[in-house]
Amino acid sequence: MRTYWNRSIALFTGREAFLNLLVCMVWGMMLFDYLRGIVNHLPVVNNFTDQIEIGCVLLPLCLAMPALLTKFTLLDYGIFFFWVILFVCDYALHPDNTLAQNEFALQCLCVAYPAYFIGRIIDIRKFYHAFFLISAVCILMSLYYFFHYIQTAKSIADIESNENMYAAYCALPHVTLMLWAALRHFNIVAMLLTLAGVVFLLSCGTRGPLLCLGVFGMCYFLGFMNFKHAYVVKGILLGVATLALCFLKEIMVGLVLLFTRLHLSTRVIEKFLSGEIGNDTGRESVRRALLNYMDTYGDFFGLGYFGSTRFGYAYPHHFYVDFCITYGYVIGTALFAVCLLLLGSSLLKARTTEARVFLCLLTSITVVKYFMSNTFVSDPFFFMLLGYCMRVQLNTNTVDHGCINK
Repeated sequence: MRTYWNRSIALFTGREAFLNLLVCMVWGMMLFDYLRGIVNHLPVVNNFTDQIEIGCVLLPLCLAMPALLTKFTLLDYGIFFFWVILFVCDYALHPDNTLAQNEFALQCLCVAYPAYFIGRIIDIRKFYHAFFLISAVCILMSLYYFFHYIQTAKSIADIESNENMYAAYCALPHVTLMLWAALRHFNIVAMLLTLAGVVFLLSCGTRGPLLCLGVFGMCYFLGFMNFKHAYVVKGILLGVATLALCFLKEIMVGLVLLFTRLHLSTRVIEKFLSGEIGNDTGRESVRRALLNYMDTYGDFFGLGYFGSTRFGYAYPHHFYVDFCITYGYVIGTALFAVCLLLLGSSLLKARTTEARVFLCLLTSITVVKYFMSNTFVSDPFFFMLLGYCMRVQLNTNTVDHGCINK
């Protein structure tokens, strides 16, 4: 752990210290929710919670701006403003969406789209150790805060609320990175934190994050565990998995009893025990309904940004359909194809294993997720993925020259 700490501290001692701080803040953005909770419990300053949170973002951003502006090309600015222009033009194309667009305008224009620039400058071999420590803090804070909240919840309805799903997807990137650390080499701390993160995701009562995590774990196991004596580690993992499968029902029953005593959600475990874990839970009917609404009420440009909210649906639970609803069949299909080609090409062009793994990680927590929940339109990690893909495309000779061998 000393190596992780020393290399993280080194990020904040050079000329780009504030730029590196900004990148780390974006990776750990979920901690701002906990910052608000801490500030709200402090005397006097609790009257200025919003101002303190804004200051914590704007100060590093302003200090990092001189270094930040030298990192990008005209193409980067063009890509950023392309998404901004699409969003702004939709006000004129679909005025019925104005209320929903206004609600998410700040999230899209000031959080999600600028994350492209963060992805564009992330050198994962340089930031890996800092990201590891940040993710460890995020997992521990999630466990502490959420378990404390659950213990004081007034009813089981609170436990099954959407806040649990939001918390699970916020923690997902950090549990996924911790799984990477645990599989990359023997690291007992990473293994314990990964296990704690999985238990946390289970306790949130939603299947999507667990599937995203499983997809990344399987991709890493099959495609990237090729170090010396990797077959030994794979054999041990397969042995443990086989043993767990043999006693899976007993393990699940035990977890139900434990989660019940702790007043945690047992929804996912109960679905598994009842054989309903693979049920669609109405997602297909939502997609069919929204496509029908688009054919009836949409135009060449689809239903527009957040157009599904006009009909009582948050999102279509399908990545491709989300593009079509937002931009129309023609433009949506074209943009969807460009995004997939960019991702596939970047996976082939990335010159290091770490770059490919990080691309797989970002894909697992975005593209995979959109087939179950959420929308790409307002998700900063999607635009971070696009930015990182462009980093690989534009810097194939210099991408990720740091070192994370230790």
